[in-house]
Amino acid sequence: MRGVLSCYLHDMILLSLVMKMIGIDIVEVDRMETLFRRYGNRFLRRVFADNEVHYVRSIKRDRLVAKYLAKQFAVKEAYIKAVGGMYNNLSMRSISTTHDKLGKPFLVINGVMQKHISISISDERCYAVALVLINGQNT
Repeated sequence: MRGVLSCYLHDMILLSLVMKMIGIDIVEVDRMETLFRRYGNRFLRRVFADNEVHYVRSIKRDRLVAKYLAKQFAVKEAYIKAVGGMYNNLSMRSISTTHDKLGKPFLVINGVMQKHISISISDERCYAVALVLINGQNT
C-alpha cells in the first residue's frame, strides 16, 4: 500500500508542476444576441478586441454573430476564472483568440499569442462553452 501511495503522490506532484490553472465558462447564445441588439457597437467596443469586432462586422446573420460573441465571451470568462483574479487590471478587450492553419484556437493576451495556454471552444444551438488550461511552465 505504501508503494502505491508513494507513486500516487509522486504523480500528483508532477501533475501540479505541469497543470497549474483551469477555467471553464458556459454562455447562453440568446444572452449575447440580446446584448448585441440592445447595445450594439457600445457593447462590442467595451468587451471585444478590435479583431473580434472586425470579424463580427463581416458576419451577415444575427444568429451567427451571437454564437461567435458567445464563444469569445466564454473564452474571456474562462481565462479570468483560470487566473483567479491575479490580473485585476486586465480588460476583457485585451483577451482574444486566433487560430492556426488547422483551426486550433490559441489565446491572445494584449496582442501576444500564449502558446503555453490551451483552449477549447464549442457551441450548440443555445450555448457556447470554453475551457482554458494554463500549463505550469509560464504562469
